[in-house]
Amino acid sequence: MAGARRGATRLAKAKFWRALRRNRKATFGALLLLFFVVLAVFPGRIAPYNPSNISFPQSLSPSAAHWLGTTSQGQDVYSQLIWGARQSLIIAFAAGGLATLISVLVGVSAAYMGGISDGVL
Repeated sequence: MAGARRGATRLAKAKFWRALRRNRKATFGALLLLFFVVLAVFPGRIAPYNPSNISFPQSLSPSAAHWLGTTSQGQDVYSQLIWGARQSLIIAFAAGGLATLISVLVGVSAAYMGGISDGVL
């Protein structure tokens, strides 16, 4: 019984990856998500400076030392962008998960109650 379940799981995974590879938009989206996850997991290895460090000249334009320039307070914008990816991903996944949970609860409730509530929702 367990072997059949593992085989079904393996088949489902293979079908998923095959479908992902065939759809260009899905492939691009998955690669983009992977890029941002790598940024969020390893910001200290990618960002050259501490994002709250205010020891740089103020309002510099982009250069080799500061790829996106500096803020009016002297912080490196590129480092802030890299470190901000973590918070953005956490908020995005939390909002997506909460929206999914609410929609499932509303959908199941409407289907269970039936009648007018099912038709309206």
